[in-house]
Amino acid sequence: MHYLDLGVLSASLESKALSLGYSTVVTPQKVAVETQADLKKLPSKGIAIVSSKSGEILKKLSSRDSGAVLLLDAFSSLNFFKDDGMIRSVALESSSGKKVAFAIPYAYLLRSSFVYRARFVAQSKLFLAKCLKRGAPFVMVSGAENEFELKSPREALALAQLLGLSFEQAQKALSTTPQKLIGETQK
Repeated sequence: MHYLDLGVLSASLESKALSLGYSTVVTPQKVAVETQADLKKLPSKGIAIVSSKSGEILKKLSSRDSGAVLLLDAFSSLNFFKDDGMIRSVALESSSGKKVAFAIPYAYLLRSSFVYRARFVAQSKLFLAKCLKRGAPFVMVSGAENEFELKSPREALALAQLLGLSFEQAQKALSTTPQKLIGETQK
């Protein structure tokens, strides 16, 4: 099986990620959108991980056709695990052919500690269960800013299972869904 990491945040880490067993590694453009004016920062092609503190902005972005693959970092949004509207919006837009999905950066899990890690795991499980129920696509990405945050595909599968996914769902999030998104950008 071919595993992809669409979220290595430093180009210098690509070769290290490939050596860990990924078949494709992408360094996306990272875009923070907090106001309407920030929408101009979105790329017209390629892949972008988009973050915002507002779930409403992420919801609006899911319906926007920028030409690029948009990976929405829902974890950057406050109370992301409660926002059913954002999940429904991404599910609807992706089913209509838009190139949008949620990015699930496991680096957040690695960076958190103590009670914050336990809370993050619980909130992530709830969020992913809602995504599965509504049919919203998501991809597991490393979100790695340094080599210590890079994990092999096997370790990424284990982290996905820690977040409540079955082995098959974790494989889909690391393989099938990213391949569909990449295939769309290469056509």
